Parts: sequence; C-alpha cells; structure tokens
Amino acid sequence: MAIYPARESGTITSQVIDPPGRVGAYVAFAAICVIWGTTFAAIRVAIETIPTLLVGAIRFLLAGLLLLLIARLKGARFPKSAREWRDQVIAGVLMAGAANTLVVYAEHELTSGLAALLAATIPIWMAAMEAILGLASLTPRKIAGLVLGFGGVGLLVAPAIGRVDPSLRFFLAVGAMQLNAICWNSGTLISRRHRASADPMAAAVVQMLAGGVAVALAAFASG
Repeated sequence: MAIYPARESGTITSQVIDPPGRVGAYVAFAAICVIWGTTFAAIRVAIETIPTLLVGAIRFLLAGLLLLLIARLKGARFPKSAREWRDQVIAGVLMAGAANTLVVYAEHELTSGLAALLAATIPIWMAAMEAILGLASLTPRKIAGLVLGFGGVGLLVAPAIGRVDPSLRFFLAVGAMQLNAICWNSGTLISRRHRASADPMAAAVVQMLAGGVAVALAAFASG
C-alpha cells in the first residue's frame, strides 16, 4: 500500500492507493503508450485510401459511440449544466476535431516517426501556455523534464523519421503539427477550466462525439 499526496479544495490531503490500483494505473499508462503511440502509423496507412477529414470523423464517431455504450453500462455521470456541456463540446472540437485533423493533414507529407516526434512538443507548448497565462511557473526542473522527455521520444522514433525534404509542403506540415499542439492544449485548458460534475469517461464521450460530428460536417460540406 502506498500513500500519495493529493490536492483537494486547495489543500493537500493523503490519498491511499492499494497495490491493485497501482497495477491498473501502470496497465493504463502502458496502453496509452502502445495504442496512442501507434496512432501515427495507423493514420499513415488510413490516408492511403480515406480522405483526410473522413479519417478523423470515422475514428472519433466510432470511438465515441463505443465509449458511450460503456459509459451508459457503467452509469457514468454526464455534464449537468449548459456551461459544462459547452466547455466539453468546445474542448472536443479543438482536440478530437481540429488537432487530430491537422495531424492527418501533416502526415500526407511527414513520416509517422517525424509526426510522432513533433507531437511530443505538446507538453512543451502546454508548459509555455500555462506560463504565459499565469497558470503555472516554468521552473528549471520542469524544463529539464521536458528536454529529457522530448529527447527520449527522439531516440525512440529516430529510425522512422526518414529523409527530410525541406519543401514548402514540408514546412506547412511542420506548422500544422505545431498548430495541432496549440489546439490540443487549448482544448485541455478549456475542459479543466471549471470543476466538472461529469465523470472523466462521460466527458471523453462528449469530446469524441463533438469532434467527430464537427469533422464529419466539414467533410460533407467540402465534398
């Protein structure tokens, strides 16, 4: 059994996490590394036969509907107020809609390895945005952690980066990946701006479906 500090209502309280809970946390983290990490390779395959906008629309509509079924079976609490719904919908459009679409667009020009490396700038952008907004300070320890994390990703994906062609399309793709990071972090900040009554799973359902619907509408509107 381990005891970790936890923030609650502006104070620090003790939170007891039993061994099974810790195992579940490690399994969840490993799943994120494997499933989310292979997203870039999956996108590279998908865009060979599926239009850019439909990739995100199909992905998040199916994922959102599947997670909705699981959330209903588990009795997850959904947002209660109109403000919470608005925040989660906006966050979903920014993260699942805009950010993901920018990644799909970028991978028409970038290798999946280079896209994964550029996506690793998301924590760097988050630290910078929080510092600019006065939400958190940019300490030397945080900077060191960001450098080590980005460097580690670079070592992992280096074999898959491939040859870089410094053309206009290449720089547009790199810019799209940076805009992806800004959109993702903006959605994250909006979704956690207010204390939500919804369960995390329910909030994820709203975000996925909102992003999927937004991209699907854009796909049909653009033909």
